[in-house]
Amino acid sequence: MIDWNKEKAAAFLAEPRVQKMIEECPENSIVADLGCFTGDISLELVKKKNKVHAYDCNTEFVEMASKKGIPADEADFEYHIPAPDGAYDAIVAGELIEHIYRTEIFLEECNRILVKGGKLIISTPNLAYLGHRVKAVFGIAPPIMHYESGLNVKSPGHIRYFTLKTLTELLQKYGFAVVEVRGSDIKGNDFLGDMFPTLAYHLIIKAVKK
Repeated sequence: MIDWNKEKAAAFLAEPRVQKMIEECPENSIVADLGCFTGDISLELVKKKNKVHAYDCNTEFVEMASKKGIPADEADFEYHIPAPDGAYDAIVAGELIEHIYRTEIFLEECNRILVKGGKLIISTPNLAYLGHRVKAVFGIAPPIMHYESGLNVKSPGHIRYFTLKTLTELLQKYGFAVVEVRGSDIKGNDFLGDMFPTLAYHLIIKAVKK
């Protein structure tokens, strides 16, 4: 069971990538929170007068979101999102796509459940982050990448790695147009993250369904 409390939730919501993702989500909309984690982002989206439905592949996270009063369902993002066509005005998918093998299915499903012109707000670690570039010069793999598996191995579980260019191309391929790009931070500086998103630790992208 995940060790979670109010202090950890507050620290999580204070992360630059989370704050900026919430900022990019519209108000007074019907929103899907994909990869909802503990449901804390969903609660923040509700504060923006949104009607939110949360989805996660982890039963524990679905239960945690439900206990916070958020309608929530399990979803296998590799195959199907259990929602009707055009059900949502916006989707928030934070730190999810890097965990997915079948990204084509995931993005096709995101496109399907959005209305035309609906917004997809997506965040993911940036492979081209400034710190990763410096490490690469010295032959050091970035911490977002892991080379070992096993039950006792601590790993972020990432299987896909994106730069702004590769993620933009992927989104365009599956029916989205990128309309805004932000970066979380560069060495803790939020302002620099937005000034130079290609060098930021996380990418936050807003795209619209064509």
